[in-house]
Amino acid sequence: MPGSGRSTLVRALSASRRWTPVSLSSLLKVEARERGLAGTPAELAVISRQWRATEGDGALIHRAIADFEENPDPTRRRGLIVYNVARAAEVDVIHELVGMQIWIEAAPIVRASRLGIPDVESVRVVPEELAGVSHRADFFSENNGEDIVRFRRSAARVLEDDNCCAVEFD
Repeated sequence: MPGSGRSTLVRALSASRRWTPVSLSSLLKVEARERGLAGTPAELAVISRQWRATEGDGALIHRAIADFEENPDPTRRRGLIVYNVARAAEVDVIHELVGMQIWIEAAPIVRASRLGIPDVESVRVVPEELAGVSHRADFFSENNGEDIVRFRRSAARVLEDDNCCAVEFD
């Protein structure tokens, strides 16, 4: 969920492990631009449905891996962080590939404050698909504080494990 600290953790993992981060929503936005679309949430949802209909439920994960393999970054190790995962089936693909799902949660009032949104109710609703993602998490962290250093420390056990959070390729 926006404002939970996911991007902070992605940046920390990317820096400490030299893994490549790939956002599923960014993949959809690139496709929207290539199609001449504005990239509205509705348009991204249509593209996502089309990919899943033609390539299967794990289409976005497989496209993230293909993008990673086709555009290697020589400064990074052969590890991949896929984020903005929004469907339980995508988590299942991550698990099949021996990856790990991390869920970072923050209370709606905290997320609203971080995002500068005055209406807490607008961030309170959790889409049903995301509930399925959170229930499949291998690692769960609450991030309700305002101390970024403390959050990074609380996630240290994730950062300490060389096999966590990403699919590494030979």
